[in-house]
Amino acid sequence: MAKMKAVGNFIFAGSASIGVMNTGLFEIDRVLEITDEIVEQNAKHFIHNYPSIPVVIPSTWEKEGYRESIRDVDLLYSNCPCSGLSQINRNAKADNKANIHFYRTFDNIMAIKPKAFLIENAPTTIALGYPILKDMINQLGEYYRFTIVRDRGGNHGVAMQRTRTFIIGWRRDVFENRIPVLRMNKQPRTTVAQAIGRFENARLGDEDYVSHRLVKDRDDMNLEKYFKELPCGYSIRQFICENWDKYSVELDEKTLKSFNTMKTKYDNGQNYWDKSPRRFHDDDIFPSLSSVANFIHPKLDRQLTVREYAAIMNYPDDFEFVEDAKVPEVQAIAQGVPANFFKYIAYEVGQALLGNRLYIKADDTVVVFQNHINKFYRTYNMQEIN
Repeated sequence: MAKMKAVGNFIFAGSASIGVMNTGLFEIDRVLEITDEIVEQNAKHFIHNYPSIPVVIPSTWEKEGYRESIRDVDLLYSNCPCSGLSQINRNAKADNKANIHFYRTFDNIMAIKPKAFLIENAPTTIALGYPILKDMINQLGEYYRFTIVRDRGGNHGVAMQRTRTFIIGWRRDVFENRIPVLRMNKQPRTTVAQAIGRFENARLGDEDYVSHRLVKDRDDMNLEKYFKELPCGYSIRQFICENWDKYSVELDEKTLKSFNTMKTKYDNGQNYWDKSPRRFHDDDIFPSLSSVANFIHPKLDRQLTVREYAAIMNYPDDFEFVEDAKVPEVQAIAQGVPANFFKYIAYEVGQALLGNRLYIKADDTVVVFQNHINKFYRTYNMQEIN
């Protein structure tokens, strides 16, 4: 069977594209990238590993007629930036300037008119981003009906409990004004050991394990000498605070000063943001990966390597991260979506495109919301949306 054609939109280091390819259903025709500069930043890793897939910069794809020339592809998929709605952003809101990329994506959908589209974003997209979703429905509703899925990466072969929102558009003429019902296909829990355990005995820098090197310039590198005493389930700063009398006498003045706020809040039982290196059990799952992630190996007294961070996001073991990209490697990795998670949702969309899923007759229904965490779905008409 010939593969369907997919076009990527704002894909960064490429984990979403890997997920699409791993479905076995799609061939990626090209990737439309977010800025001209990104080919030397996040996208440089993807270009290095998949040189046969064209990565097209805005100064090319924004030219008149370019997007219209690739009309009627089967799938447009997007790893649209989530910083404007992210829970870790104190200024997260619908009108955050980072959310302009949703609207750029909507414009690309209108120009290309794929048979289906798939946008991944933060769990807050439904709440904080509701005005954006309403704009999408008003802008694209003439041609599309929609499914919104809330799910966790931990349900789909990811050793990380990352909750995400997936927005899917179904072209009305292709799906005869019906909305497919997607299956959950929940997978068994994947643990820390299953994600990174295969690298435990690999020597750092071993050529058989590409990018198996320590991450440069991580926070609290001066505290690594205490890793050997750190139990699982603790961060290094939390551990030092709990054993203050023992360790504080060994810290230099600058390091002591850096503990001031945290130690005061710790002593008073207050919440504090602790981004210092943390050790996890083999049978844990990781927290949601961010650009400031700082994880300690469950058994070895070192922080994780680039290869291990990539494995958490399901990058293939032979995917090489180039060292001269102009964005830190962990940031490039964290800004994506776990490949297995995206594979799941792209596979479901692909099966719907092939006619292998049940349908809801749209009639007055504009949006179907499928909550795979709480296991329910609901339909919405235009009056309810407004």
